[in-house]
Amino acid sequence: MMSPNLDPVPRPIWQQLSNNSLDGFDGFDNINGFSLVELLTVIVIIGVISTALFSMGNNMNIRVERITVQALLDEQAVLAHDAIGRSAAQAGYVAADSLDPAITRTSAVNLVQSNHIQFCGETLDGDRALTEFRLQTTTEGGVLQRKLSETNCLSDSTVAWRDVSEPVFSQINFTHTDSGPEKNMLTLSLRLSKNVRGSRDDASLNRDYKIPLIALLVTP
Repeated sequence: MMSPNLDPVPRPIWQQLSNNSLDGFDGFDNINGFSLVELLTVIVIIGVISTALFSMGNNMNIRVERITVQALLDEQAVLAHDAIGRSAAQAGYVAADSLDPAITRTSAVNLVQSNHIQFCGETLDGDRALTEFRLQTTTEGGVLQRKLSETNCLSDSTVAWRDVSEPVFSQINFTHTDSGPEKNMLTLSLRLSKNVRGSRDDASLNRDYKIPLIALLVTP
């Protein structure tokens, strides 16, 4: 009598682990085909690449910020030139119907200090006014300020100074020689600087202008 075919009894799981799964196990230095050294190498490479990308992005941001600051400095230099130039052109002007036409060259342009100037002139209506510009130091930087005194070309202490520019000026110098070929010219020297955000560097700009004193051409 033939005995029936019986499926073999499965071995306990601990025997399968001991005989199969642990065969050739060399410890944790070899997991899923990657050694521990290889894994650490990949991590280091990723770290180096990430650092390089961060540095590249930071450098790009600083370049963009420098361009922005440089544009601001250029804009502020033009603003200062235009504001001072308008008043300089009026210095010494006397309206045709003015009752008090005496404005001398000395009173028309008065250098109080190298960074503080006064212009005396009249409007078309004959109103005489004194326009002043100066460099004022603040905690953030130097500011170009303007003051208008409508008191017969005398500085009015009750009138407040007004900021014309951003605090980006490190130097504003006025030079005027009342003789020679440039007696009807005003030299304006500007030095501007501002920190570039994200760095320790400052962007800077130097500008020198020759501003014509148009009204002085007919002022004795």
